[in-house]
Formats: sequence, C-alpha cells, structure tokens
Amino acid sequence: GGNDGFHGSHVSGTVGAESNNNLGVASIGYNISVMPVKIGNCTTGALTGGYDGVIWATDNGADAINMSWGGGGISSYGQNVCNYAWDNGVILIAAAGNDGTNEQFYPAAYENVVSVASTTSGDAKSSFSQYGSWIDISAPGSQILSTNEGTSYQFSQGTSMASPMVAGLVGLMISHAPSATPQDIICLLYTSDAADDSLRV
Repeated sequence: GGNDGFHGSHVSGTVGAESNNNLGVASIGYNISVMPVKIGNCTTGALTGGYDGVIWATDNGADAINMSWGGGGISSYGQNVCNYAWDNGVILIAAAGNDGTNEQFYPAAYENVVSVASTTSGDAKSSFSQYGSWIDISAPGSQILSTNEGTSYQFSQGTSMASPMVAGLVGLMISHAPSATPQDIICLLYTSDAADDSLRV
C-alpha cells in the first residue's frame, strides 16, 4: 500500500509483540527480537527493495526472515538471493499469495523458502489463499488481531498474516534450541516426530 506502516506493524506484532504484559495481544514468538526492514518506496508505495532487504537482514545477523510480500514473477536473481540467505544459515518464510489459485507466488515458491498458506479459525483453507503442492505449511491468516501503526490493535487477514505466525514460531524454536541447524528447525516445523529429543519444543 502507501507505506503508512500498518502492514509491517501488524506483521511484526504477530511475530513478536511483547507478551504476558496484560496489554493488547500475545505474539507467537513470545520474547524474540524483531529486526524491522523497510522495503517500500516512500513515494509510490511499491515494494521495490524486497530482495535488498533480505540481503541486508542476512548480513546483519537475522536468524529467520519473514517475507509477507511477493508476486507472480520468477527470476534467477530472486532465487539467488534466497540461496544466499539459506547458505548463510537464515531460514526464509514467505506468504503464499492471496489470489485463491494454485498459481505459484514468489519469493514463496523459490527453493530454500518455507511457503505459507492461510487457514481460517475452523482450520479450513482461507478463501483468498493460494494452494497447491508447492505450499509447505499452513497457518492461521483469517481475521488476525495484531498491532497497528499507531498505539492500538486491528484485525487483518491474508497470507501476510499467516507467514509471520510461522516465522514467529521458527524464532521461538531457535531461541529454545540455538545450536540447531536451519534444517533441524525446518524438519521439526514439518513433523511431530523429532530424531533428537533434545530439540523438542
């Protein structure tokens, strides 16, 4: 949108809003640190700096990167950036798109990215969510209450809201098992059976 701050604030609140303080909402990440990275053009609102943001966050110590943005275009540059982050130990999580089709959405559909579809409070596919065999995991994304750009809270929905649910969980898992490899974390994310009981969360 117009870069008024709402989208990023809502996503960030879902990932890591301060919790257990009798105020507002509790985040899935509980007490993780959030590194906000602005990727939008302030004049046009276009999200022109997405991949630059991934590189910057990777180079500045991010353990996991949520990407609640994207589109239908595929490029070798986008895949190379995702590979760069993965090769540097960063777990990438991305929104699968809100067109209600099985069309692949990028960066979610790139290799080395966890693609996240959206579900309803009844654990069904959200009507707007992308779907298909290229989706890695689903998370709640319909009518999610989180922080807004001011000092209050607001409902929003989309795979942009589902992706930070997974990113916050990944952050929580990393904080619980900091020596785990990114592959360990992703394997635990996808299954209830862990080969190493010490990594169970």
